[in-house]
Amino acid sequence: MCIVFLNQTRTNPQIMMGDSTTTPGGDAKNFYYSIRVALTRKMEKDKEKNVTGQTIKAKVIKNKVSAPFKEATWRFNFREDGTGYLDVLGASVDYLIEKNVLKQRGAYVELNGKKYFRSKLVEVIIENKMEKVIIDMINEKTIAEAAQTEVAED
Repeated sequence: MCIVFLNQTRTNPQIMMGDSTTTPGGDAKNFYYSIRVALTRKMEKDKEKNVTGQTIKAKVIKNKVSAPFKEATWRFNFREDGTGYLDVLGASVDYLIEKNVLKQRGAYVELNGKKYFRSKLVEVIIENKMEKVIIDMINEKTIAEAAQTEVAED
């Protein structure tokens, strides 16, 4: 069974050191939770100050069933008609940068010998229908990591 409680956090002005956020209703709930996740968001705007999306960050504060203190970040973009979508291709590019498959030097990301800004690289991948290339790069990295894990276990 899974029960989800949504709760707001408020700032406690009496706390001088440490985390000053608190949840209404006392501390008893915090002791009984198996998993606590803090969600934050940052609005993304273009040059004309129009909201284009938001970056959402989830941080596991407490976890009794797995490793705690993990973080995840994803981007949610808005379309012109007001609907939205998760930026899966952008997240894939970020993953490849993190795993050093794509080289990032400053603000530029290198793909096939050419340097792009990250947002421009995502546009180039979509325009040239190179999504399969990105998926293949992720699969190769995953297979290589699995092979290294097997060698380490032996």
